[in-house]
Amino acid sequence: AFADYWNPEAQPLGGVAIVPQLDAEARLRAVIDGAADGTSINSDQVGAAESAGLNVLVAPGSGAFLLFLNMTSEGLDNIDVRKAISMAIDREGIGEALHGGLCVPTNQIFPAGYWASNPDVATDPYDPEAARALLEQAGFGDGLELNATVVNVPFYIAQLEAIQAMLGEIGITVTVTPLEPTELLSRFAGGDSDMYFTTFPGAVDPAKTVASIWAPEASLNPGNYANADVQRLALDALSVIDQADRAPIYAELSAAAAADYFHIPVCSPSTVWALNDSLGNFQPTIGGSIDFRGVTLDG
Repeated sequence: AFADYWNPEAQPLGGVAIVPQLDAEARLRAVIDGAADGTSINSDQVGAAESAGLNVLVAPGSGAFLLFLNMTSEGLDNIDVRKAISMAIDREGIGEALHGGLCVPTNQIFPAGYWASNPDVATDPYDPEAARALLEQAGFGDGLELNATVVNVPFYIAQLEAIQAMLGEIGITVTVTPLEPTELLSRFAGGDSDMYFTTFPGAVDPAKTVASIWAPEASLNPGNYANADVQRLALDALSVIDQADRAPIYAELSAAAAADYFHIPVCSPSTVWALNDSLGNFQPTIGGSIDFRGVTLDG
């Protein structure tokens, strides 16, 4: 640590090297091979990490796996269609089959237990019949064609392909296009994609989440859609400082976004880490970052 650091007892490490790596398999292999001491992993890698003798740490997260929507695309500009999509998704099935139970079904971005979430926001039931009725009501009884992008990573592709099959059951045909990370956001933000499936990591402060995904000028809101209640509540929340005063405002905002199907959350994931035995006192924050104070490394 820095020689003149004010609290050296809390900073026992001599330094920290963080190596960016988008490939989850490569990250896990680095820890197994001893090239790294720890890494974040996907929930479908827990078994492989445990089989390799690594310590697996599961911690609460602050984000969600979700479908970001271009709210100006044909069909997606209709709340009945957006609700139909939500009701056609078997969230529990995806959470169990593809996340090993480590992704809790939800209709809101903020996960349960996070101070900005709203415990009164119900999660839509999996109801394809009701979803088909909503599509008919919206004028799409003969079907609807949409396209969706996803990062070119098997874990993410498998989830979107599961959603693709579910939407196909109610008459929505989804063309799935896996892309390299450098292309994803520009394609969606540029309006070339109707939907974008990914995980939004959330943030320690919900104001950042609101600005990133619900603001009319946000890159993850390519149609520049504006919900008056969400905008009003976002400004109200910025006008107060105390978390106890902000919490009910963000809870109301979360409910307003969920009621409007302003993007479609699927499930709230835990953050999962694979660590070797030499790493001690390792605790991620709810935002997914690491507080390295107190972290130890043996050997």
